[in-house]
Amino acid sequence: FLDWVDEYDPDVLIGWNVINFDTRYLQRIADHLGRRLLLGRDRRPGHWRELDEDGERYTVQFPGRVILDGIELLRAAFYRFESFSLENVARQLLGEGKLLHGGDRGAEISRQFREDKSSLASYNLKDCELVTEIFATTDLLDFAVARTAMTGLNIDRMGGSVASFDNLYLPRLHRQGYVAPNASSEHIASPGGFVLESVPGIYDHVLVLDFKSLYPSIIRTFCIDPLGLALGSSGALPQEET
Repeated sequence: FLDWVDEYDPDVLIGWNVINFDTRYLQRIADHLGRRLLLGRDRRPGHWRELDEDGERYTVQFPGRVILDGIELLRAAFYRFESFSLENVARQLLGEGKLLHGGDRGAEISRQFREDKSSLASYNLKDCELVTEIFATTDLLDFAVARTAMTGLNIDRMGGSVASFDNLYLPRLHRQGYVAPNASSEHIASPGGFVLESVPGIYDHVLVLDFKSLYPSIIRTFCIDPLGLALGSSGALPQEET
């Protein structure tokens, strides 16, 4: 497998939960065999980093290649599904699904492994085809490239809103003749919104309103930004301009 990856030399590896399931499993197999998982270019190993204290979520970087997970990319592109399982997403976007589905799928996979490996290979290949078609249908690779060009973040990094803001804002701040200070230990974080105490009980006719998409609109309408805050609070501007 490693020989094939080295010869085929892909720039991008894609999959469904491909880092924390497939690649993590390959790493465990390599560790068990006393081998290194040399998926990087020039047969270089990857660098793993834990994303939670439980050791259940990881990220990995292999030099010269990018691993992109379809689930995380769809979420980053603001797609919403009741379930992000490959079966559900493929049914909704492509109108077709996995070769095996339902509650007894695990038992059937085990049976195929023991008795009918050709069918199991077809099942796995179909999964790969579904992921590839989802990427093509939603232009996820183009989205990932455009996103990294805009934010300055690595193409495989999800989230990072603060780093994205710094990348976009700091150069424009410098062009205005200002230098942003480093964060200090005396920095006081914004207190955030007021949170009402919950009153336990069962309620009818509950309505939830989420206004999070208004933050960018309010910021742009009223020019609320770090420079505006600094000038307004320092007395550098007349009162009517603050």
